[in-house]
Amino acid sequence: MQGPSALADMALIPDQSLDFVLVDCMNDFTRRNDCMEVLMSKVKKGGWMILDNSDNPVNWVGADLMKGKEMHKFSGFAPMGLFVCQTTFWKM
Repeated sequence: MQGPSALADMALIPDQSLDFVLVDCMNDFTRRNDCMEVLMSKVKKGGWMILDNSDNPVNWVGADLMKGKEMHKFSGFAPMGLFVCQTTFWKM
């Protein structure tokens, strides 16, 4: 699944039905920002929205959707890579 069909399938998930969502997809096929926008209503109150590679400027729009929410950032070396990246958790 990728692109508009993936987003359409995500939209079918009942609101407030998930404990957490991890958004980690290839921006070339399905933009993480679009996933965040569709999925944020699917997470239960007190659940977690997680965005991998949240430090990448192409993902900042998705991060902006979470303004005002409790946030925890984790940084470290990427698996099999010699660069540091970031994953952010937001409490819904």
